[in-house]
Amino acid sequence: MKLQEILKARGITDEQLKEVQEQDIPAAAESFQRIMDIYYLLKVTADMESAYWYNRVW
Repeated sequence: MKLQEILKARGITDEQLKEVQEQDIPAAAESFQRIMDIYYLLKVTADMESAYWYNRVW
């Protein structure tokens, strides 16, 4: 019911919703994936909290 009110406030009708089609999300580019890998590697290296909580040796 709340969703209907929000859509009505924005001027979106039921007919417009029927026209919407779901699309697949494209895979990330290889260059972006490399950047994210570097980011996560550096984050885990610099952040001691994850090592403390997920490693019994600590």
